[in-house]
Amino acid sequence: MKIEREQIVKALEDGLKSSPFVFASWLEGSDAIGTTDQYSDLDVWLDVADGREDETIGNVRNFIRNRAA
Repeated sequence: MKIEREQIVKALEDGLKSSPFVFASWLEGSDAIGTTDQYSDLDVWLDVADGREDETIGNVRNFIRNRAA
């Protein structure tokens, strides 16, 4: 199953907004300047509580896996 860019962004948005360890998240790169095309990657930035980085990365992977399932 192919997961679309919008599905990934929505999965991250839904998952991260309930995390008490993520203070902010945003997209940079082509999304930030409005030049996204079919070859663009996702440049996701997160402001995360110190010591919670690995946990948050694991959560992000799970959000995307669950959306793709």
